[in-house]
Amino acid sequence: LGMVRASQIRPENARLLLGHQSLTLTELLRQMNIYSNNVMSEMLAELLGGPAAVDAINTKITGVGEEEIQLINGSGLGVENRLSPRAVIEILQALDRKLANQPIKVADLFPVGGRDTKGTMQWRAIPKGVMIKTGTLAQVSALAGEIPTQERGKVWFVIMNAGSSNIEGFRNQQDRVLQDLDQHWQILPEATKGSIPERSFLGDPSRISQGF
Repeated sequence: LGMVRASQIRPENARLLLGHQSLTLTELLRQMNIYSNNVMSEMLAELLGGPAAVDAINTKITGVGEEEIQLINGSGLGVENRLSPRAVIEILQALDRKLANQPIKVADLFPVGGRDTKGTMQWRAIPKGVMIKTGTLAQVSALAGEIPTQERGKVWFVIMNAGSSNIEGFRNQQDRVLQDLDQHWQILPEATKGSIPERSFLGDPSRISQGF
C-alpha cells in the first residue's frame, strides 16, 4: 500500500481515474519553440532515433554537406552542435516546402512577432509578422527566421553574434536589424494570424478528465 508498482499486464479490475488530452503535435512543436524547451526537443530527437538520425534527416532533406550539420544532441546545447547559416536556411525552406499543401504553415510551428509574447519572445521587439527561432549559448546569440514581405515574398535570414557575454546587447542589435528591414519592406500583416486557432497551454488542467 502506498507504493507505485509497474506491471506489463493490466489488472482485470483496473479502471481509469484520470485522463489528460494532449495538444496536437503542431501545437507541441510551437510551444517547444516559443519556450525553447530543451527537454521536449531531446525527447523528440530520441523518438526519431537520436541526434545521429536527426543529423542524417537534415542532411538528406536539405542537400547540405555533413560538414555544415553536426549535432550531438536534440536540444542544441553544447558548442559541439554546429549548423552553418546556409544549413539553417535550407532546413526552414525544406519545412516550408513540406507544408506547402498542408493546412498549416511554418509560422504555426515557431514564435511570430505580434502574435506570441511569452518565452523567447518576452522582452523582444520583433516586428509583427516576422517568424523567428532563437539560439543561445554562453557567448553566442543566434536568430533565424522568415520575413513575409509584399515586395520580395518570403525573405529568410540568419543573424549570429558571438564573442561576448552581453547576450542582451546581441538581442537588441538583432531586433534593430529586423526593425530596419520592417521600415524598408512592407511586411504582410496577415502573417500574424496563423493557420490554426490559438490553443490552451502545456499542462492545462482543463484538458484533464475524470474517469470515475
